[in-house]
Amino acid sequence: METVKRMFGFCQYSGGLYYGVPNNTTTALELKKLALAAQGGGDELAELMTVEKWFKKYFLGTPLVS
Repeated sequence: METVKRMFGFCQYSGGLYYGVPNNTTTALELKKLALAAQGGGDELAELMTVEKWFKKYFLGTPLVS
């Protein structure tokens, strides 16, 4: 957990630029659309998850220690 904590700390320190340049979400969205199409689905469901939604999905209500 310490590694993850420091990784997010670095992202906060660098203004969210983990690799020093802004992220290109266009490529990620195009790849997601292609993956959905390859699985027989339509791309109308293709959307990228925000960090806020990801944390809510995986950590909301989850105890930090068991």
